[in-house]
Amino acid sequence: MINWNKVYDIKNRLSGFNLTLRHKLLVLFFIITLPFLVFIVFTFSLVRKTVSSQMDSYQKAVVVSVNKLIEHYILNCQKSLTTLASEKNFRYAVSVKKRDLINLNLKRVFVKYKNFSFLGIVGRRNNKFYMLSSYPDDYSTITEYEEIYNYLKYSFNNPSVRISNAYNFRDKKEVILVYPLRGALLIGGIDLNNLSQLLEKVKPIEESRFIILDPNSGIIMGEGDKFEHKLPDSEGVIKYGKDKNLAYYVKNESINWQILLSSPYRVIYRSSIYMGTLAIIIVILGISTALFLASYFSKKVTQPISALNKGAQILGSGNLSYRIMLNTGDEIEELAKEFNKMGEELEKSYDSLGEKIKNATRNLENAYKEIEEKNVALRKADKMKSEFLASMSHELRTPMNAIIGFTALLSDEVYGKVSKKQKETYEKIMRSTNHLLKLINDILDLSKIEAGRIKLIPEKFRVDVLLKELSEEVKPLAMEKNLEFILNMENDIQCFNDYLRVRQVIMNLLSNAIKFTKEGKVEIKAGKLTEGFFVEVSDTGIGIKQEDLEHIFDEFVQADGSVTREFGGTGLGLSISRKLVNMMGGKIEVKSELEKGTVFKVILPYENKAEKVNKHVSV
Repeated sequence: MINWNKVYDIKNRLSGFNLTLRHKLLVLFFIITLPFLVFIVFTFSLVRKTVSSQMDSYQKAVVVSVNKLIEHYILNCQKSLTTLASEKNFRYAVSVKKRDLINLNLKRVFVKYKNFSFLGIVGRRNNKFYMLSSYPDDYSTITEYEEIYNYLKYSFNNPSVRISNAYNFRDKKEVILVYPLRGALLIGGIDLNNLSQLLEKVKPIEESRFIILDPNSGIIMGEGDKFEHKLPDSEGVIKYGKDKNLAYYVKNESINWQILLSSPYRVIYRSSIYMGTLAIIIVILGISTALFLASYFSKKVTQPISALNKGAQILGSGNLSYRIMLNTGDEIEELAKEFNKMGEELEKSYDSLGEKIKNATRNLENAYKEIEEKNVALRKADKMKSEFLASMSHELRTPMNAIIGFTALLSDEVYGKVSKKQKETYEKIMRSTNHLLKLINDILDLSKIEAGRIKLIPEKFRVDVLLKELSEEVKPLAMEKNLEFILNMENDIQCFNDYLRVRQVIMNLLSNAIKFTKEGKVEIKAGKLTEGFFVEVSDTGIGIKQEDLEHIFDEFVQADGSVTREFGGTGLGLSISRKLVNMMGGKIEVKSELEKGTVFKVILPYENKAEKVNKHVSV
């Protein structure tokens, strides 16, 4: 039960405790300063947490990329052994133990790929294993090492393509790839120095290091022979060691290695540590300085207050000839002067107000100018991004075409007969790589357009002939889905424009129409207009929501996530098509109704003027 008598007693005591103005100012200062102090501490904690999260994400992205890089490095080595083992003359040389021919083939692969420390053929005689042939020759004694000998023995008894743990051979670590042959083993030592130098170029900070572990936590690459910290089953971030190293690791299922990116905690969070120290120093200095200034100025304020109070009373009583005489040199003196010259200063106050407005206007103009400069910098950065994507996409196409070419050679049995299952696998590879190549081409087109490096090459052609050719190409796709395909157009539509780009746009619209139509029909129309011609592609497919129509021409956008999951695609085709149509002096329109179909209409001029083309010539 509340004792109200005590409550009133405390209230009366507090009401009798009168603070001076000076002390009230000091108390007010602490009340005002406290939220700022709390805000600084909270902001620092939030920044540190954000930095930690960003560093974790950054380390994860780097180690995942390096994981793919290492896997690609090892699989390339395996592929080179597979290619060598599939050659008939090499297998024949191994079967008859013809050393000179074996050495010739080993040297050729060794010199070509440059990722091996050695290549060799291990044979078996009287249940003993020996190096039949090796390149370079100084690796012929590698089978005399007990660990490697046991590993080769196990590989003979359990023939399979595999990769060993790390072995110390001549004071350097190596891993050995094994490819089984009839009565022999094709082995190759992977030069980890090359891999180490490659990883050295991609580590994010100077004191970071990559550690590669085998299934037994033996260190394949890194410091020491054994990684003492026990890794959990799931991938993620770990802290280990006396120096508080922070590492993100992933496990590569293909080669059964664990890859870690380890960085000292003090280096990763150096900026946040400095920030925290600086924040503490600033808070301490700020409080000390403010306390001193508050004490000094509170004293300065309280002394002339009584004089102001007396003068206000006299002026308020009607004695307007009275003047308050103060010489404090601060705002108090100015306040006294305002009492004395209130009427005279009214006009000056208006002038001062006008000057303040001019200053504010000038500051606003400077702000607009700064924003415009930043916009120019952003546009320049966006252009550089587009140029970078265009360059990288172009560089990616070369290896992709090589993959497609080599896969086609393997599928056509150029390097020897393949099984039905292998042929199906090659076909899957071909489909996947062609899909990836199309994606790269789309990104390349989009990047070139944004970077201003697309050049239109106008030529004279007939649109109706082009549409007939496209119809013959896509009609089998429509027949596979039991769709009715209709071609309805005027004849002899002449056009002077970029034939390949016009073809690309219409082909994209036809492909989309067939892809998003499960039943019904796909129809293409074409006709002449006063200033040009139109090509219209309509379907009875899934349609598009009205609220999504304004976004379908954006990069990497489709109607919704379910469309992407069911039909696939990247959302680049329509964006590229609209940009190309705009470059050719035309426009593209769309009408759609959900579950009833979509109509895309391309309108182009008969002739693309040369001066328009020159605007898009790449430098």
